[in-house]
Amino acid sequence: MLTKKENIEDVKKIMGIEVEMLKILPKLSEKMDSFNPWVKQIPSIFQELDLKENQTILDIPCGKGGVSVSLAKKYNVKVIGYDIIKEYVESANKLAKKNDVNNLCTFKAGDIRDITKKKNICNLLLWIAPPHIWKTSKNTIKSLRNCIKSNGLILIADAYLYKKNNK
Repeated sequence: MLTKKENIEDVKKIMGIEVEMLKILPKLSEKMDSFNPWVKQIPSIFQELDLKENQTILDIPCGKGGVSVSLAKKYNVKVIGYDIIKEYVESANKLAKKNDVNNLCTFKAGDIRDITKKKNICNLLLWIAPPHIWKTSKNTIKSLRNCIKSNGLILIADAYLYKKNNK
């Protein structure tokens, strides 16, 4: 299910769900390419950015690859995606192959906190429906910025809803 057993409690806390849900999450809607509501909107958002074929997009967490594959297909850009759930990565790789962009897309299982330690690996970082793992927005931006090449961009699209004070 997850890349490391010690990550189960961490992912449970980040996503706010129980371990039992983590076991079935990869199997939910297997016929869907993505759970992400941004899949259809993302490619048009980048229309004005003039993405180039030699640019690299880092998608963390990539989920089932719906956003990444759409961008690779539309803009012919290289996409690297990481997710901690192996089944999502497998689905992302299948989707890339199905859309004939597997030469542009690389999806791997991994902890995104390790990935963000790498420097200057992308022109654009997608942080869509992100887990909240760095506790503050300042720490999050600092960690994400590490991966971005000079003049690169970060797109943050948070799709989670949180309850405060049981409201």
